[in-house]
Parts: sequence; structure tokens; C-alpha cells
Amino acid sequence: MLVKLSVYCFRQILMLCIWSIFCQSVLAEEDCQAESADCVAVGEWSFGLGLGLGVRTNPLIKNNDIPLIVLPSISYYGERFFIENLDVGYTLIDDTPWMFNLLVTPSYDRAFFSRWDITNIIDNEAIYANDQVFEPVLDPNKDYQGPSTTNNYPLKKRQFSLLGGMEISTDIYQGQLQMQLLNDLSDVHSGSEVRFAYLKSLGKQGWSATVGFSWKDKSMTNYYYGVDPDETSATLRVYNAKSSFNPFVRIGWREKSESSSAWRFGFEYQQLSEEISNSPLVNKDYVITAFIGKQLSF
Repeated sequence: MLVKLSVYCFRQILMLCIWSIFCQSVLAEEDCQAESADCVAVGEWSFGLGLGLGVRTNPLIKNNDIPLIVLPSISYYGERFFIENLDVGYTLIDDTPWMFNLLVTPSYDRAFFSRWDITNIIDNEAIYANDQVFEPVLDPNKDYQGPSTTNNYPLKKRQFSLLGGMEISTDIYQGQLQMQLLNDLSDVHSGSEVRFAYLKSLGKQGWSATVGFSWKDKSMTNYYYGVDPDETSATLRVYNAKSSFNPFVRIGWREKSESSSAWRFGFEYQQLSEEISNSPLVNKDYVITAFIGKQLSF
């Protein structure tokens, strides 16, 4: 009970801080613009559009892979406040080479349950317009524990969730290391996630490589990939997922160009934990994301 109360207080305080910081940042820029025509607000907006061919494989049973054709992007960096596509943050400490940010970011797991989830629309990863409920078929090769039933209930919708917490980054070994310590702010599953990545440039030809992982606690993993008693059917049994560890590797390339458009390529392979791949909702133990096309900047 004390732990849940502490987590709840942390979420409320974090949301209040971020909202206050956002308001102060906007007001500061408005004051700057109002005081003098020579006063330029810190930072500027950047918009982009990726056009090409891409796909994100969907590990869920009976759900199609996700096409990636048009990928809009948006970013803004002020003195402290920043937006990078779906991430919104505020820099608390910027003491080279270390940086500490407050961060709000979405969970990416819901992308597999809804084609129009926001993480399938914004670059690299309109809020959900299609909340289809699918009915997976139990894999006969898997041994699931739990009672079966003859009831035929559809699965409950897996909702969009917003995470918040601390982001830590530093330059090390001629690359950049980044870690995010996140907790559910939206009170959808009350789960936690740790994201870790190390990116390194591969020469001067525009290539880069990233290795990392995501760790999701039991609450988050089970919310998206578990099967509750009221979701069971004659072919679908109860499944309780525990915490999951999911490593990935990513290769990227972007054309060196001074024009407003440049070719880009990206490929990512993520290995799913057995806690996810053993779920009766899942029939693959990996996720592949690939894209090649033109990046337009405005």
C-alpha cells in the first residue's frame, strides 16, 4: 500500500512539474517577443516528412504487419524545454558530458494492437482512431497454465499509456549512451519501464549503429500480453506474464546533403522476451522495423 501511494505521489508531482515548466517556457518566449523586435526566442520549430517504403512486423496472432509509408516528424529545442517527436522533456542538468532530463513519452506496446496508434504514425516509432479487438487462436504447441472455459469473451482493449520519469545521457567511447527510467503517468497499468541505448557513428558516410534493451515490469508486460480470466474462451486460457527483457540492435544511414531532402535507411531487430513470446496472443518472438525513403525538412 505504501509503495503504491509513493508511486501515485511521484506521478502527480512529475506531471505538475512538467506542466509548470511548459507554461513558464512558453510565457518566457512570449515576453521576449513582446519586449523588443530584436529579441529572438530561444530555439525554433523543425518539421520533417519521411516518404518511402517500410514495415514493422506485428508479433500478435491474426494481426497484420504495420506499413510505414508517410512518417511526419517534429522537434523543438529551447534552453531547457524540448520536444522530439513523441517525447516531451525539460533539461534539469546539462553539465558536459552528462545530461539529466525530465521526460514524458508514450509506451510503444499498444502499437501492435491498433494500426492507428500514434506510435505507428509519428516518425520512428492522431491518436488511436482504430481500436479493433482481435480474437487470437491458441497455439497448440504452447503449454499454458490456468483453467479453460467455454465462454467466448472478446479481449479487452489495450489502452494507450503515457510514461514519465528521468532521462540520463552522456558521451562515452565516441558514442552516446542514454537511459530512461519511466513510470506510468496515465494510470492505465501502473507499470514501469527502463530503456537503454548506446549509439555510435560509423565513420563519415552517414552510418550509425545502436544497441540497447527495454525492461518492462510485471504490471506493464502483463497488461498488454497477459490474458485475464474474463478474456478466456474454449481455445484461450489464462496467461500471467512477468517482467520482460527485450534487447535490440539498430542500423541507420542518412545521406550527407545540404538540401532540404536526403535519402535515409533504417533497420531494427528486437528480440522479445519469453514472457511476451509465450503469451497466447503472440506467435513471433521478434519485431523487425525497416524503412527506406526520402527525408524532407521544412
